[in-house]
Amino acid sequence: MQIRRVRLFFILPFLPLFTSTVKAQLSPPGLDGAKLVSWAAIGVNQKISNRWSTTVYVGGSSQSDPDNLSTLKKPAIFVLNQETLFQFTPNWQLALCTSLRYQFQYEDDAPYSKEDPPWKREIRYYLRMFYRYQNGPVAWSHSFRPEYRTFFEPNGKPWSSPEQFRFRLKSQANISINNAKTNFIVVANEVLAATAENSTGQWSSLQFTEDRLSTFFRHAVAKPSLFIDLGLMHQFWLDKNQQMQYTTYLSVDFLFQNPLTKIKKP
Repeated sequence: MQIRRVRLFFILPFLPLFTSTVKAQLSPPGLDGAKLVSWAAIGVNQKISNRWSTTVYVGGSSQSDPDNLSTLKKPAIFVLNQETLFQFTPNWQLALCTSLRYQFQYEDDAPYSKEDPPWKREIRYYLRMFYRYQNGPVAWSHSFRPEYRTFFEPNGKPWSSPEQFRFRLKSQANISINNAKTNFIVVANEVLAATAENSTGQWSSLQFTEDRLSTFFRHAVAKPSLFIDLGLMHQFWLDKNQQMQYTTYLSVDFLFQNPLTKIKKP
């Protein structure tokens, strides 16, 4: 089963891939047990045809302890992501996606040392259904995202909670703030709920896990065609005791647009 999953992960990126240019967003992945997180990512968005396009990106983050703001103190997560989208109407799109993640694990109590094992590997498969439309200077995007997540120890054995189904609802507004449409304010909010399998094979009930509010400034560069995003994500999440916690994310990403498209000479 594990071998088939790994093979599928490496096959899917070579299918026609995903996203819409102005709407693409390389948002930080959520983490537990930190007060401040720094995230950076670089990606490529390539249009394949009128209905198919692709986004592939790599990203990583570092994090503080729960009681300080030393955001570069500890490595947090590494992400390799691909998303495949088919646009079947001007407003509706469906994406097929996979993600590989390596996340470090830390103790809940001071001095917040690495756990044993120190990190877990996640292979994630998910869909994204989009509804998008333009209203004056604002481009709206609403999406539903079901995810199937699998977790493994460094030696390849299943994690103590090996599988999870998670569901995400997100609304995002890209607001143009200049006539040249090179500068945007991006505001998004996403609500997440999940059910997970434990080591005995029992599944928990579906419950709310977190809310993510993001505010970004986006600048579009002409040559090379590139979007630069700089901003914050505010994560409100439930800990193991069902107490609400808050984590701030400093985020920067660079998304190149259609680098493989030949420039047509006049």
